[in-house]
Amino acid sequence: MIGVLILFHEMGHFLAARAVGIKVLKFSVGFGPKIFSIKGKVTEYVLSAIPLGGYVRMSGEQAIMSGEPVKEGDYYSKGPGKRILVVISGPLMNLILAFLCIFLVYSVGYKEFYFPPVIGSVMETVEIGGKEIISPAKKAGLNPGDRIIAINGEKVSSWDELQRIILNSRGEEIELKIDRGGNPVNIKVNPAYDREKNYSVVGVYPVQDNVVSVVVPGSPADKAGVKKGDRVLYIGKNEVTSWRDIEEGLKIQDKVVKLTIERDGERRLINIKREGIDEISKLGILTGMKERLVRKNLLQAATIGIKDTLNIVLLTLKGIWGLITGQVNPKEALGGPLTIADFAGKFARSGWYNLINFMALLSVWLFILNLLPIPVLDGGNVVINIVEAIKGGMISLKARMIFQQIGFLIIVSIVVFTLVIDFIRYVF
Repeated sequence: MIGVLILFHEMGHFLAARAVGIKVLKFSVGFGPKIFSIKGKVTEYVLSAIPLGGYVRMSGEQAIMSGEPVKEGDYYSKGPGKRILVVISGPLMNLILAFLCIFLVYSVGYKEFYFPPVIGSVMETVEIGGKEIISPAKKAGLNPGDRIIAINGEKVSSWDELQRIILNSRGEEIELKIDRGGNPVNIKVNPAYDREKNYSVVGVYPVQDNVVSVVVPGSPADKAGVKKGDRVLYIGKNEVTSWRDIEEGLKIQDKVVKLTIERDGERRLINIKREGIDEISKLGILTGMKERLVRKNLLQAATIGIKDTLNIVLLTLKGIWGLITGQVNPKEALGGPLTIADFAGKFARSGWYNLINFMALLSVWLFILNLLPIPVLDGGNVVINIVEAIKGGMISLKARMIFQQIGFLIIVSIVVFTLVIDFIRYVF
C-alpha cells in the first residue's frame, strides 16, 4: 500500500517535470537492484527489486550543491514558478489518488451493514437540558414495529438516514410516513431539542435482537472466537433477548466479559477480554443489522469522491492543529509502520472497500505532510523557491545546507517518535 502511494507521488513529479521541459533521467518503480529497464530518448524506465514506491531522478537536481554548471533541461534551468509546479505535483497526485480510491469504492459498490428504519422500542422519557420529559415518540403515538418510509417527504432506507434528519430538525415539527402492519399512517412529531448541545431526539430505538450480525476483524470479540450468527443468550448470569439487555449486562461485567452463546443448536461459553469498560461496540460486535450493496452512478461517485476527499483534508488539518495545541494526544493519534500495517491488515480482512478507503486516508495524509514547510519535504522546497523568487536569485549554498540539516533533524525526530509509539503500543 505504501508503495502505491509513493509511486503515485513520484509519478506526479515525473509528469510535471516532463511538462515544463525538465529532463527526467530515471523513473524507477521500486528501489534497490535493477530487475528490468527500458531506455527511452531521455528517460530510463526501471523496475527495481524492492516494491516500496519508486523515485524520479531529474537532470541537474544536485547542480547547486555540487557546484556543477546548470545546463538546458536541468532542474535549476527553470524559474522558481516551474520548479514549484514540479514540487507540488507529487502531493497533488496523492490528493488525486485519494479521490480515485473513493470514486472506485462508490462506483463499483460495497457491502454496507445498516439498521432498517423499523422502531424496536419507544422510550417513555428522554433527557433534555438535564431534565426528563415525556418522549416525543410516546406523545405522538409511535409504536414498536412501525416502519418509517419517509420523513417530510424524504425517503429513508436506514436508521442512520432517519437519525440524520431528526438531528438536523432543530426541534421543528417533522411528518413521518409509516407502514404500520401494512397500513400507511402519517404522524407528526415535535422532536425535543437541546439548544446547548444542538441536537434533537424523538426517543426511539431500532430493532436490535440478540443475534450477532457483525464481528469487527481484530476486535476482542473476534480474538475470542465470536462468529456472525451467534445468538447471545447470557452475559454472565443475565439473560439476553435484545441489544438493550447486552448494554445493561456490560455495566456489571469486569475486564473479562462472559458470553453464553448459541451456535448450530449448541451452547458455548466465550470469555472476551475487553479493552475498555464501555459499550458493546468496543467488544467488536453488533446485532440486528442487515447487509446491502451500495453503488452509485459515475456522476454521484465523482461528487462523493470530491466531497469526502475535502472532508478528509479538513479533518486531517484539524487533527494536526489539535496536536500542535495539545488538544490531541500524540500517543493515541500517531503511529509508525507497525500501526499502518496493523490497520491495513484489519481493513483488508473486513473488505477490500475498507482497505481502499484507508488508502485514501493515508494518501491525503501524505498530501498534507509533504506540503508542510519542513526542509527536505516538498513543502520545504516550495519555501526555498518562493524565497528565491522574491530574492531574484539562488540562496547561498551555506543557507541551503543549514535549511536541509534542520529538516533532516525534524524528520528523524518524527520517525523515531512514531517508532517508539509503535514499540510501546505493540510490545507492552
